[in-house]
Amino acid sequence: METTNKQTQTQKNLLLEQECKKVFEQVTKTNNYIICPLLNDKTKTKQIQRIKNFCNVNFDLYELNIIFVGGYNLNYSTAIKLQVIE
Repeated sequence: METTNKQTQTQKNLLLEQECKKVFEQVTKTNNYIICPLLNDKTKTKQIQRIKNFCNVNFDLYELNIIFVGGYNLNYSTAIKLQVIE
């Protein structure tokens, strides 16, 4: 009988959130997503690459989106939106 070491969805999301906190200055959780603003233009490419590599190694399937964030009294900026898919 084969045993597998499967992480639960909650464990995967927690692992991803912890890594995001190491890489990004701000991390926000909304619903099933983790939002990380890309505040530094000089390092944002390296930040995205680091998180993408982390996800490739640790998760079978994940969603990574680059989004534009803004509002009535806010300057528009870019962020990444991440989710581990079960």
